[in-house]
Amino acid sequence: MAVFQVPQFVEQKAKIVGSLTIAQFGYLAVGGLIVYGLYYVFNFFVWMLISLPIAGIAAFLAFAKVNGQESHKILASVFGFLTGSKTYVWRRNAQEITLKIGEHDHIEVMRSLMGLGERVKSMALKVTTGKIFEGKEGAEKEGKPAPKEGTGVATFETGEKKLVKRVDYS
Repeated sequence: MAVFQVPQFVEQKAKIVGSLTIAQFGYLAVGGLIVYGLYYVFNFFVWMLISLPIAGIAAFLAFAKVNGQESHKILASVFGFLTGSKTYVWRRNAQEITLKIGEHDHIEVMRSLMGLGERVKSMALKVTTGKIFEGKEGAEKEGKPAPKEGTGVATFETGEKKLVKRVDYS
């Protein structure tokens, strides 16, 4: 049986310069070269005002991590978001409709005015609650037996009330 050595710590980057990776060393070296060059351009007070933020940015890029992501990836995502195109979703405004209809007709009108999402929610509710019963009044009028104990009244988003099966889990 052959024995193979499995590499460990694959997710760690190689330390090239002391305890720094090549990227960390590069960020610090570029920041240091910029600060060194600015020393000869400005007087000491102005040089300190400019070099401290540059050194801070170089140290941030070299060592900081945000939620496990390296800082240069976070900054690339920020600049990509700010400069990239943004997709906006248009949502139709709901129309306000005042209905003056008889008591029994308003449920059918509300159903006809429901959007697709509301219809899907209504169907999902019917599937999850099981068999939908008619109210006691409707059952008595049509000669159907009155609903048994263990049922309850459910009020839908349309304002419609129906007798539904009640399940007690206790």
